[in-house]
Amino acid sequence: MLTSTQQHQEFLDDSEPSLQLVHGVDIAFRDNAVLAIGAAGYVSVRVAGIAAFLTMKGIALHDRSPRRPKDAYDIHYGLEQYPDGIPAIVTEFKRFQGDELVRESLGKMAALFRDEEDEGPRMVADVEEIVGDYRATRKLAVYTRVSEFIATVAADQK
Repeated sequence: MLTSTQQHQEFLDDSEPSLQLVHGVDIAFRDNAVLAIGAAGYVSVRVAGIAAFLTMKGIALHDRSPRRPKDAYDIHYGLEQYPDGIPAIVTEFKRFQGDELVRESLGKMAALFRDEEDEGPRMVADVEEIVGDYRATRKLAVYTRVSEFIATVAADQK
């Protein structure tokens, strides 16, 4: 079970054998929704919102050792596929203005997406197994989208 230090202290005891305290998970307890799944919707699952997802992914991408290219891909995919795009994501982040975890995550993302040749865009192209001329174009698109997101949310965080 993934949890945060704060949630662990408030709600859990140390007897849970599969307990994993993960830095950054606190935001998922503040940004989530219960969604029905399955054809009949008999099962409900609590799912992290886009702000929590991207915040946790930014921290994980930077802090995991070894780094996992899928984290960079997940960030870009979320930005690329979210309904109504980056403007809608920025709206979701407004609820977390001044949040320390968001600031930390944006800084860590920015450190890996400084330009199209940086580690973040390269990892996305690697996951997508892109080679040849299209690789440079894709890395530029990834860098552009992620840097636009970071700059827009960071401007709102001040």
